[in-house]
Amino acid sequence: MTSKKHLNPVALIYFIYKTLADWLWIIFIVFASLLSVFQKVGISLPMVVTAFVILIVISSIIRYGVFTYEIGEEMLTINSGIFVKKHLHIPYQRIQTITQDQQFFLIPFHLETLNIETAGQESDKAEAILPMVPESTRSIIESHRHPTSAVTDADIKPDDNVYHIDSHSLNIFALTSLGILPILAVLGAVYGRIQDAIPERYLNSLFALMANESILIIVSVIVILLIIGMIISYLMTIFKYYRFTISEDNGQLQTTQGLITKRSFSVKQQRIQAVVFKQNIIRQLFKLTTVQTVVASNAGKQEEEDDITLVPVINNHLADSMTHRFVDWVPEKLPSLAHLPHRSYWYYIRNASLISILMVAIFVSTFRIWGLTTLILLPFAIWIGWYAAKNNGYYIGNHQLIISNGHLLTKSITVVETKNIQSFEVRQSIWMHRTGLAHFVIHIRSKNSDKELRLRYIPKAEADNLFNWLS
Repeated sequence: MTSKKHLNPVALIYFIYKTLADWLWIIFIVFASLLSVFQKVGISLPMVVTAFVILIVISSIIRYGVFTYEIGEEMLTINSGIFVKKHLHIPYQRIQTITQDQQFFLIPFHLETLNIETAGQESDKAEAILPMVPESTRSIIESHRHPTSAVTDADIKPDDNVYHIDSHSLNIFALTSLGILPILAVLGAVYGRIQDAIPERYLNSLFALMANESILIIVSVIVILLIIGMIISYLMTIFKYYRFTISEDNGQLQTTQGLITKRSFSVKQQRIQAVVFKQNIIRQLFKLTTVQTVVASNAGKQEEEDDITLVPVINNHLADSMTHRFVDWVPEKLPSLAHLPHRSYWYYIRNASLISILMVAIFVSTFRIWGLTTLILLPFAIWIGWYAAKNNGYYIGNHQLIISNGHLLTKSITVVETKNIQSFEVRQSIWMHRTGLAHFVIHIRSKNSDKELRLRYIPKAEADNLFNWLS
């Protein structure tokens, strides 16, 4: 067993942050309940704040001092705890994924944070965290996990199985993102907060101005919000996927990405539960695809929908062959899918329209004649339903089930090996029994929980065939 190692002194920043996060609710309660008492006995607010700061710093220094780790021949050991000593022993064969996070201010110190997940992990958090350790630490741990083939950035040669995103692809990926939608929602919420803070007399003056030039003002505000949202969405994507790289060696995948925060993780190929080929409506128009993986790990918890990006953006005709390079059980050429009969389209259109009809009724009852403007939602809802139905399909064969879905103007084709399907079922309501239709549902593992994939409104006979094929 090697000797115990202390963390770099820079790790004090991490412990101060953790201590502050752990004590934040206590600080709030004390300030809310005892501040008046402090003032009565002559203790000023600056004195209270100073006392809390000193207490947090002293506690953080102690937590830093008792935290040590050992990289032994058989296992990794992490020692922590002030009043209750904790000794976490992790055998190397139980480690499933190692995720690296390196914020920009750690780059000059060549430090990074390692999040280590194991096979027995049940929570959403990594079982072990090594904050702000030298960059070489992960390579040392990997050398114990894979004594004959430890993969490091220095080991990757030009002829290895490696993909680097180029500037052109990264810009296309950022420009075709729908990330502007949640950003606009946030900007709207911020605007609401600002509006609440503005005195009423200024708001009345503003509304009077808008009454005279309403169309010009409203259009200008919408255009400005769209431009701001697009710029923020573009920069967030660039920062997140800057210099995206993925490599494969002996079934071990490793990705690296990020500008402000460099993030890297490694995962065994057998931990991949499914591969998803995803296209939003914009990328479908430009024939571009994003490839993601569903992994039985928390490595993708910061990714969209908790899936890990394998290839950020690639032309449709190259997507499956590129994916096959890194996940060999994915077909080099995706087969043609069986799609829904046209009579099933009605059910998707009906479901989408019911929601919009409800919204129209609420707005009409509230705003009367002006509420009729929401009728524009009806053709949009019909299109949403038609889009979902058109992109619904499946394929069975070669020990694989491929399911295609359309949801919120995004098409997803999921490839699953049958051995990764945890359970499956046929669902049919009493109303669907008359139409001869059913839903076929499968469950796969995603992170440490469950992910449900559904084929909706398919003929009951086809659902039964799928059930019997998987049985």
